[in-house]
Amino acid sequence: MSTQRTSALHLSARLVGGLLIVAGATVGVAAAVLVPVGATEASRPAVTAQPAAGTTLLGCSGPLLALGRDATDAQSLSIAETVAFVTTENVGLREETVAVTNVPDVTSTMFAIDPVDGERVAAAAAGSVTIATPDLTGFAAYGCQPASMQSWLVGADTTTGTTGIVTLTNPGEVTATVDITVYGVAGPQTVPGSTGIVVAAKSTVAVDVAAFAGDELGPVLRIDAHDTPVLANLQSGLVRTLSTGGIDVQSAVARAETLQVVPGIVVSDAGAGVMEFQHARLLSPTERTTATVSFRAVGASTDAYLTTMALEGGIPADVEVPPLPAGTYVMTVTALHPVVAGVWSTTGFEAGADFAWATAAPALSAGDTPFAVSDGATPSLTLANSGDAEATVRVDSPAGDMAYTIAVGTSMTVAVNPATNGTITVDEGTVHAAISYAGDNAIATYPVWPADAAAQPVVVRH
Repeated sequence: MSTQRTSALHLSARLVGGLLIVAGATVGVAAAVLVPVGATEASRPAVTAQPAAGTTLLGCSGPLLALGRDATDAQSLSIAETVAFVTTENVGLREETVAVTNVPDVTSTMFAIDPVDGERVAAAAAGSVTIATPDLTGFAAYGCQPASMQSWLVGADTTTGTTGIVTLTNPGEVTATVDITVYGVAGPQTVPGSTGIVVAAKSTVAVDVAAFAGDELGPVLRIDAHDTPVLANLQSGLVRTLSTGGIDVQSAVARAETLQVVPGIVVSDAGAGVMEFQHARLLSPTERTTATVSFRAVGASTDAYLTTMALEGGIPADVEVPPLPAGTYVMTVTALHPVVAGVWSTTGFEAGADFAWATAAPALSAGDTPFAVSDGATPSLTLANSGDAEATVRVDSPAGDMAYTIAVGTSMTVAVNPATNGTITVDEGTVHAAISYAGDNAIATYPVWPADAAAQPVVVRH
């Protein structure tokens, strides 16, 4: 049942140093004499070690936070609304409370499950929140995910009326230090307040984006953790003059890659069957490159929109997307050098509208991947095949158990029930997945994270 709820000793004697150099030279000459010309150097022996299985830790963004509700302190953070969580049905999965250390009397959430019979256990959790207050209205949903040493937040915004709060969650047992690099019109920068952020073990720290990126209209943020991994999310709110325009909790992009797939983009119906309020944001972190961007409706075999654009290294670029028929889409970005990508969409510009950032989803691991569907209106699971061969997938959930074949370059949606969980089994192919919500003035999207239940082996070379 669904549960509601990361001196060396320097040889200073010059005589000894000289003898070592002479000895090294002698050995080198001898080796040159003894090794036949054209001989191949023997490879270094290596030992592959499998680390002991560890506890599976899923960090969560925590409650929805508000900025500046205290009239005496415009920079203060406070809780705006709690989040309802849904998890998979693993025996032994536990919910743990972690403090939001810089927001008084506010706690966040993480989930943990210990190994079983020496094997890590795959689990999933997700949260959602609905709010209707004078400064924040809308719906947001997000997945709880493993922490990482580096991640990217694509959809920051500091224009008038927007708020952005980065939440950094450390689910592990060691204190982390985090640096946030801001990519903007002048390239990558670090500023006071964006580096050396201390996140204690089993805690969350919330950081106002405007405090370190206030001069950038559409920055991309790189999150680097030191000593132990952290999970980064971006909570956003929007007010247009006196009208609220929605909320969102954005998932981080795992890494920059030459192929980025963003499934589950919701394009709402503005009344004429099309919607013109969406755009993509791309960044090539280091190299000037050319990127091809395609939008393809779920189930279609041809692109609804295709463009090619040049990206300057280290400078984000927004791609304006023409009006598209209402529906669910997959954006695919291919580039010569690694990029990160996300897509913004909204239900409109009227009071009470909502918006969402859809971010790139990693390819799922072969085998079983659990997923959680947080509570919300009309959820669906999008599966996209980015490989060069057809993909075979099975989805098991309370909404039904079914096997599917997904043709190359296409995608499909599977109906799922709110506040439930399920399993995606990838038998063949390269598949990306996301959970999306499309209600009246309520949209959200979050990627399904690969299970990767087994710890990766470590290769030690001698």
